Amino acid sequence: MQTKTLFFEGQDGKKAFYGKPSIATIEAGLAQLQHQQLARRFPTPIKSTITADTTLNQTDGLPVSGTFLVGTALNKGKYISFQLENTSATFEGRQWVNGDGRQQLELLETTAAHISGKMNEFPKGSGRFSIMCTQIKPLHLDETAAQALQRQLPEDVSFQAIVDEFFYYISLLDEAHQQATFTLLDEVWTDFATRYGAKGHHHNYRGGLLQHTVEVLRIATTIFAQSDDPLTLAKHFNVLVRLFQSLGWQEMLTSVAKEQPRLPFNSYSEASEHLLSICQQTLAAHLHDQGSINTLVFGIIFHDIGKIIEYSTVGDNSGEKYKLWFGADFEVPHYRAGAIDMDVIGKRFGHIQLGVMYLSRAMYQQATLLPLNAWLDAIAIIQSHHGKAEWGSPQQPRTTIELMVHLADFIDSRIASEH
Repeated sequence: MQTKTLFFEGQDGKKAFYGKPSIATIEAGLAQLQHQQLARRFPTPIKSTITADTTLNQTDGLPVSGTFLVGTALNKGKYISFQLENTSATFEGRQWVNGDGRQQLELLETTAAHISGKMNEFPKGSGRFSIMCTQIKPLHLDETAAQALQRQLPEDVSFQAIVDEFFYYISLLDEAHQQATFTLLDEVWTDFATRYGAKGHHHNYRGGLLQHTVEVLRIATTIFAQSDDPLTLAKHFNVLVRLFQSLGWQEMLTSVAKEQPRLPFNSYSEASEHLLSICQQTLAAHLHDQGSINTLVFGIIFHDIGKIIEYSTVGDNSGEKYKLWFGADFEVPHYRAGAIDMDVIGKRFGHIQLGVMYLSRAMYQQATLLPLNAWLDAIAIIQSHHGKAEWGSPQQPRTTIELMVHLADFIDSRIASEH
């Protein structure tokens, strides 16, 4: 099943439901933004490279030997648990506790290691695999060598195409929103473009945050384009819900739940009912407030900006990223950055609160043409884009635009889960 392909590219003669803009449309938008100057100001930080195939066959008992980035290790009593990452995927590593486990934890205080062991499926037949490690040899790698071990974008994804499409959506903004967007991107561009979209659920690889942002923009702007007429929007939602219900989501969500048991959705009916509910709420809100493309695009661009702080990856040891949030005098917490992991600050606040912090600081400190209400609209989008308090949002989406952003974020994160 390739649900993402069906939604974004079309399949078996079916038109893509959320197809990306044509090359000509994107090029016209880039020309409006003076593409050459844009490329110099925001160079593409990830270049397409051919990497060795590090895919591991997930078969119970199969021997494993390779080099991995290593995440934070925890003593779980009978075994030590730690995150492992290579260019193809992330895995849980495990090692039986020897004695009190202190020496093992000290050994795992490393950015990378050569691991020997075997695949372990537990419980048997569950489809949940970890690597049971018998030998761990710490490696001392420089930042460049360590970054080469990070999980990479899927081979069929062009990062340059993602960057071009991202700036196309910026071309849809008015002058004030464009100026504010570029001012903030001047600060965060390299981090924003190279960060992971998540630790495990969706877009959990280098460049995943920008890819997820572009896909949410693609979905939301398509929905917004149907909103001139309430009947047209209602028809669009009707087809969307029926398409969602017709696909093999029950099987996919069951499979994903095995790997990520803490996901908010682990049943087909719950996800389907939520999608229907949000579509109905969006239609009701749209009768009173259609919203603006400026609010939609600007809010989506920065809806997950807090993930720069929320997750730690190779290269974070210097603490440079904290200065944008907390100032140059902030005392950087000491930790070792290896495999994708929760940042010590991210554990305390999460990306939604961190995103609100960032835009609040920008609202008061940056010299832009953007009025106060536009900043507040974007902050409201950040607060509400997860949809419910139990899913991390301190506020539920209320306006048409807030509901559209949540809907687009929900759809993209779910169809990305199958990968």
